[in-house]
Amino acid sequence: MPEDLESLKIELNQRLKHVDNMNVDELNKFKNDLIQYTQDANRRGFSKDNSELVNEIISRINRLEKQNISASSSSHVTDNEAKSIEAYINGYNDGENGYGLSSAETVTADESYMAHGYNYSRPDIMVYKMGYHDGITGSPKKY
Repeated sequence: MPEDLESLKIELNQRLKHVDNMNVDELNKFKNDLIQYTQDANRRGFSKDNSELVNEIISRINRLEKQNISASSSSHVTDNEAKSIEAYINGYNDGENGYGLSSAETVTADESYMAHGYNYSRPDIMVYKMGYHDGITGSPKKY
């Protein structure tokens, strides 16, 4: 393996050891760096599949964001609003990640929603799709 990929792999493995102490922004950066490393390695002929790790990081991000919503919503956000925010965040993260696929292979919002097994109300499915679209297009996260 080329020296640049090997050194990046070592750096990512070091960061992985500290993933339990990372905040949402650090986890998002780590996830994006891991996806970039995987794509670079595969493009250069070194078969890498880090989709399980990426999905674990996304789950961790979602849990932390839900905790942040719960902590901040206790006084001024209703349960329905919190559920809609959760749907948007999940949609955004799923869209941003493309369900672990390259941009050329990205699934639709409906396919992603079904694959994740979410169970949102009909209005919250629309909120999920809005978040998914924002994530795919790189729009700033609204929540």
